[in-house]
Amino acid sequence: MIRVKLIQLSTDEYDSIGQPIETETYTEPMADEGPITQSEFLAAGQRGFEAQGKYTVWESEYHGEEILEKNGERYHIYRTYPVNGRRELYVGWRIGENQS
Repeated sequence: MIRVKLIQLSTDEYDSIGQPIETETYTEPMADEGPITQSEFLAAGQRGFEAQGKYTVWESEYHGEEILEKNGERYHIYRTYPVNGRRELYVGWRIGENQS
């Protein structure tokens, strides 16, 4: 198991000219890291993502977060799936995003 950071973005505040200020809240659950299948890689591509991995956390530790961070690298959570009281989080980068 590894420690990951699940990040939720919100725009509850606005600056003086009305632009939203994005804030982050996060939790740091332990997760099992697993491989993705070729069919999952293709399905992610159809959604506009390049699949990078699958992480499984306890259902009670996932609250709809949008981003998973591991070792300083951030990934979008593009799909989740419930399995026996746990939740599989499929993560990747948006196709065309600069990853450097």
